Amino acid sequence: LIMFKKRKKEYMPPQVMEGLILDTKDGWDTENRFMTLLIKAIIIYFIVMGTMGGIYSAIGTHYDLIEVNIGVFLFCLYVASLYYSTFWQNAGYILLLLIMIVGAVFLWRYINSGFYVMINDMSEIATAYFDSKVLRSYGEQITDRYLTATIAMIYIGGAMATFCNVFISRSMNYVLLTISSLTIFLFPLYLEREPNIFYMAMVMTGLVMIYLFRGNEHFGLTNDNNIFKFVDNSKKKIFKRKSEITYVYDFKSYIKVLAAIFVFSLILLAGINTAISPFTFHQKVSTTAWKEENANTMENLYMVGLMGLFNRYQSTGGLRSGKLGGINAVVLDYETDLEVTFEPYTADRIYLKSFVGHRYIPIANRWEKLTKISEKGDIIEADDSLDATTKALKKNYEKKKTEKSAKATMIVKNVAADESRYMPYYSPNISLDDYTVPLLEERKYYFYPLFENQLDLGNEDGDDVPELSLIVPEENQECLAEFCEEAGLKKGMEADEVTLILKKYYRDNIPYTYEPGATPDKRDFVNYFLKENRKGYCAHFASAATLIYRYLGIPARYIEGYSVDPSDIAEEGKIVAENDYKKILGKDKAYDGYSYVEDRELVKLVKVPLSDANAHAWVEVYNEKLGWHVEELTPPASPKERARTSIWQDLANFFGGGNSRNYAQEDSQELLGGGEGETGKITLLGLFILLAIIGIIFFILYLIKWIKAHRIYVKASLNGKLMIKYNAYLKRISRKNKDIKSCKNIREEMKWLRKNGRIESNQPLESLVNIMERAAFSDKEISLEEYNDMKKYFS
Repeated sequence: LIMFKKRKKEYMPPQVMEGLILDTKDGWDTENRFMTLLIKAIIIYFIVMGTMGGIYSAIGTHYDLIEVNIGVFLFCLYVASLYYSTFWQNAGYILLLLIMIVGAVFLWRYINSGFYVMINDMSEIATAYFDSKVLRSYGEQITDRYLTATIAMIYIGGAMATFCNVFISRSMNYVLLTISSLTIFLFPLYLEREPNIFYMAMVMTGLVMIYLFRGNEHFGLTNDNNIFKFVDNSKKKIFKRKSEITYVYDFKSYIKVLAAIFVFSLILLAGINTAISPFTFHQKVSTTAWKEENANTMENLYMVGLMGLFNRYQSTGGLRSGKLGGINAVVLDYETDLEVTFEPYTADRIYLKSFVGHRYIPIANRWEKLTKISEKGDIIEADDSLDATTKALKKNYEKKKTEKSAKATMIVKNVAADESRYMPYYSPNISLDDYTVPLLEERKYYFYPLFENQLDLGNEDGDDVPELSLIVPEENQECLAEFCEEAGLKKGMEADEVTLILKKYYRDNIPYTYEPGATPDKRDFVNYFLKENRKGYCAHFASAATLIYRYLGIPARYIEGYSVDPSDIAEEGKIVAENDYKKILGKDKAYDGYSYVEDRELVKLVKVPLSDANAHAWVEVYNEKLGWHVEELTPPASPKERARTSIWQDLANFFGGGNSRNYAQEDSQELLGGGEGETGKITLLGLFILLAIIGIIFFILYLIKWIKAHRIYVKASLNGKLMIKYNAYLKRISRKNKDIKSCKNIREEMKWLRKNGRIESNQPLESLVNIMERAAFSDKEISLEEYNDMKKYFS
């Protein structure tokens, strides 16, 4: 019994300051503790019910208003009462946990279905707002939506009340609660759906009350019902006062203030709603530049979810060696990846082929190369052989069989791209040495351009078309059948006819965008693009087109590489000096034969830098006349899409998120965090700018603080000015001399300063202390002479 007997604490009266002790042996004034906790419960209720009710009223979900309000308020009252005593706080949380677990076990179908009611209602509004083709919905196991929504709201309200109680009753953290509450309202507001002003007033009232509590620091709960308490902050750096007597409970004042704020909030919101009609407001807001720029991002957030806003792997211009679906937004850095040197000969786009995708893997969402074993035992690409088209073009040039034949030379230098090869079409110089091109190395290719459709292989031996070039995975069959029927595509059509119809359908119905959103997990890339998302960039259009050609019986394969447009040559190309021709080309001619450029004497050798903006994906289609040739299905991006960079892209670019090195072929390196220049690393320029911005912010804050302090100093009396200088001096020297913090009063501080040589004066210590104590405590101002004598010690 002696062991478990509670020791009685010896009474220690609080010491307010040196020489002043407060005798509280007979206790403080007390108040009804339940009423005190009730005001906390009301504030929690205002925050929780205001947030939930606002969301549900905005999206139009129906529920039992009375039951939900009663249920949520009882939860709020319960969690607030947990601080009635130490015993109840410990036991009450355990009981609350049991209540939540039992509710989840027995009512989980109702809770899930009720939550899905809200999600589905939000999804329906988002689908209509974004004019999406497909309504995304979640299965509701219970058909009674009114009942399930009611149960779900009460359960979710209980969880929110528990969360809010921690931040309200203990710390009055208005910042976190304000951010979390108002952020939730942004979702329906973006869709132009307004919460009920009654619920908005509840949230506003709750947040203002928390702010007032936090501002006057009278919110800390105790284990008794005393109105006042003594607070000793001597060991806490966050408080300005070392010790103070503060009031804790004043229910009557709190309830009056809460009622006044709620009435004021209602009047304010009603006035705003009357002065600015929602229709007029949304008309103006819906056309703002920011909303238009970020429309794709917000649509992805609503339709795909939060994970759809992140890039799941590194990429170059949205491409990564046949890997698909993991890019939310294509982030371009516009830094040079390749340098190509050649003589312009056409007004058409020039393609540099790198990756050839033969086998499409659904759900895994990637294209695979077709490989074979060489005679030496090396693994090489199956198309590393001279194709029939290249043979025919070469023969035409050498024997002058057609007037539209030519031979060109191109130098390709790998500046910062993948260590792969980037070959112009119809080049015969294929070798294993060219399979990979290390950084800062270059390769010389000669090739035979194909002009229009002038080639007819005729009796030439055609290529052996790999069987994979006609295979469509079973998972894509149904989707492709529905799409072809919708687009007017039928089996048996010629490739040219399919190309015209598909290109027009893409252009008219599926917009090009740099922000398509990442493909959701366990969803097929092509099916999701054609049926649901209905927007994308080159990888989307080329992948889908490849399977569409195959579904219609036309051999096709997916290609990635870089493209060079005439505008790139005109805007970025640099003419190579004539004396550098031989250094670059050796004995080869830059160009010989037919050309679209009429005056060949004016054409010069040019060097064109290619960035990740030139990275591209397209389709190769096979027919008996042309062999394997390029078909460009990707619709052009609108000028607005090409010029725009949203806030998400700006942030990614700023921190180096668009770096084009991706090391796609080095899986182990990716697992270890990638290599030098890896996507996502902060660039030196971005880091420098970030540090500069932080420095400027700190300088501005310091300047504002200095101006405020200077204004106080200027307006102060001589007493105040001397004490300002004295306190600033003590603060400055205490950083290196911790001993001075143990001094309890001015006398001890002055004695320490004198002893440690900080004050060298012939005046007696008593005289110096007298001046400082009069400056600190006396209503009578010290003389100007005394002020000048003392301030020199504290400069």
